[in-house]
Amino acid sequence: MLLLMRWGLCSTLVLGIALIGPAVSTARAGLVTTEAALSAAAETGTSAARTRLEAAIEREDVAADLAALGLDRAEARQRIAALSDAEVARIAHRLDELPAGGSGVVAVVIIIAVVAIGLAVTDYLGVTDVYPWIEDKDSNNSNF
Repeated sequence: MLLLMRWGLCSTLVLGIALIGPAVSTARAGLVTTEAALSAAAETGTSAARTRLEAAIEREDVAADLAALGLDRAEARQRIAALSDAEVARIAHRLDELPAGGSGVVAVVIIIAVVAIGLAVTDYLGVTDVYPWIEDKDSNNSNF
């Protein structure tokens, strides 16, 4: 019985390999020069940066800022198309350096609010005594 199970398993594996084998393509390696690799990377990076700039123009807040400066989307697209690859890369690099999510003032205010609320909760629970106007929930039972 064991011999028959092994034979069936082996036959199934051989048949599977025989059927799948021709469908798998072989990998081929070739010599790539440094100049070819750098130029391909530069072209990909420049086209991606140009696409990012064009996508930024489509955002409503950016379009409103451009309109405030007297520039509409069509003219902005034309100006991006007229930029050299080096200029596009420099602008994309400057966009990467801009802070994301607004100013740090908002983050500081949120952190202060979270800490104040946390202290108020711990005052109410009787763990701390930071705010004198907050009575802990066990203070009513302390007279007994």
